[in-house]
Amino acid sequence: MIEAKSDGTRVGRKRATDALAVAIAYRHRSEPAIQSAIYVGKTEAAFAQEVGEWCEMSSTRGLLVACTFEHLVTALRFLIVQRRIQEIRDILPEVDAATILSEIGAIRTSLKKITNIKTQVNAVIEGAETIRTEAEALREEINSALTTIERAIHLV
Repeated sequence: MIEAKSDGTRVGRKRATDALAVAIAYRHRSEPAIQSAIYVGKTEAAFAQEVGEWCEMSSTRGLLVACTFEHLVTALRFLIVQRRIQEIRDILPEVDAATILSEIGAIRTSLKKITNIKTQVNAVIEGAETIRTEAEALREEINSALTTIERAIHLV
């Protein structure tokens, strides 16, 4: 199940989990097999810092993911893989899931790295914007000084 967030407020883990629980309960009447859900926001601004672009949560129904739209396909694939792993473990308990779990750990690490990289990119962009603003202010000062000089020259 996918629930879209669009109310303009920043949502943390608890509110995302609660919102998904309500949505799952509402849909449970017609779709009793819901075992996982995604809470998707348009951008990282939809979520509190603790959620960021990606956050895994759990409920009595199963695994939940809160993510940005950019990660929606990844979240879908991730939940499908998680569910399939659980099904395989239930049927064949002797299956060695260590490799699979290792790859899931690598996915989680990569998602955290993406978040860190984007945070750093945003800091660079903000710094560049500050520099651009200062450069524009200096350009205005130069133009003002040149205008003053040109007026003074015309008087002579």
